Amino acid sequence: MTPRRVPPETGGAEPHAAELLGLDTRPHWRRPAGQALIGLVLVTLAGLLSRLWGDAAPTSAGADTFSRSAVGHAALLALLERAEKAPVVARRTPERLTGPTVPLLVLDPPLGAFEPSSASLEGRPRGVIDVVEAALEQGPVVIALPKWVATPGPRGLVREVTPLTNDDLDAATRWLGVELHSTACTAASGTGLGNRARFSVDLPHPRAMAQHSADGALGPLAPLVVCEGGEMLVASLDVGAPFPLIVISDPDLLNNHGLRRADHAALVLAVLDHLNADAIVIDETLHGYARPSGFWQRVQELPLALVPLHLAAVAAVLVWAGARRFGPVRPLPPRTARGSVALIERTAALLAATHRGPGLLAAYLRLATERAAAAWSTRAPALGTGAADAEERAAFDQLTERRAQGRLEALHESVKNGVPEQDVLRVAQNIHAWKESLTHDR
Repeated sequence: MTPRRVPPETGGAEPHAAELLGLDTRPHWRRPAGQALIGLVLVTLAGLLSRLWGDAAPTSAGADTFSRSAVGHAALLALLERAEKAPVVARRTPERLTGPTVPLLVLDPPLGAFEPSSASLEGRPRGVIDVVEAALEQGPVVIALPKWVATPGPRGLVREVTPLTNDDLDAATRWLGVELHSTACTAASGTGLGNRARFSVDLPHPRAMAQHSADGALGPLAPLVVCEGGEMLVASLDVGAPFPLIVISDPDLLNNHGLRRADHAALVLAVLDHLNADAIVIDETLHGYARPSGFWQRVQELPLALVPLHLAAVAAVLVWAGARRFGPVRPLPPRTARGSVALIERTAALLAATHRGPGLLAAYLRLATERAAAAWSTRAPALGTGAADAEERAAFDQLTERRAQGRLEALHESVKNGVPEQDVLRVAQNIHAWKESLTHDR
């Protein structure tokens, strides 16, 4: 028998399981799948962060709450926040946010928005009429009619403003049933606000309104704030809806240029107090800032965007932990303890020199049978040649047939008849495999 020698360069260590199965032993972060996962996590994080940072208030020079120009309404938004009116800038379906004490503000809408098909939101044409009629079913609406056409300048400012003519506002005035005219208003009183408070007024080219009978007019006007000459600056329009429509004839009472002048801020707050407003919704869909309201669009906005951000961060931590924690697959421990390799080699050489290997197989089979029987809590079958001994071995094989790797009777026959020198190692391995299959995990 030729002894099996272990290559000295391996130090007796067996190849690890990944190499035996042909698997990749590189760290996870260096494998294509790991790199793809890391790339996906980084792209997801970058997309969400860019979406959130890109979702900041846009720079505008128009008549909207994002604008700090003369015709914008950023100052009004700051005033409402300071007055604890809880303003909300609505960029999708503003009427769903309103209520009996939550009026909707439609500030200085563009002229084209007075056409029913002017704006598009969620695939439906929407304009001032659509928004106002839908909101009046939920709560009061305040609309400030447009007055200026602004030419944008650098850094969110306006280069010049041009006043609109009555012809430009024909669609709006016909729909509301009002007519607009210039006035010399320097003071006004809240005759319809219940407190008859007086307000100083300082408007460039002040504009008031009066009742006008026109086809399609919504209803009669009731004055809320009037100039000393009786011209109406703010009026309530009875449209037959559950809540009133408040019309402001001059948007300079609310824009950045006019809000700081005279008593305009107090006048605006008095109108909102007259409506018992606990919160304010300001529509920005008509100024071109409408957003779709699908699920994925909501997930990309705060506060729901924190959920995918959290999941992406957890995935990134898991990838990082896996790359640092697992790394290459560790090799299996050697089958023989350190220091035993030389002893085994010398014993094998001695058996080969004395030709005693075949004679030791019977003793090895007897020892393996005793250990297997002990593991199965039964008596070890005899290894004799009699019929009774054969029955014991057959009974043991039947007991262990589902676990055994081989049969005891077959091993006994191979040893009993003598084993050629070149087959000693193979038979010994078969006995060992049979014993291990019956003693492992028992």
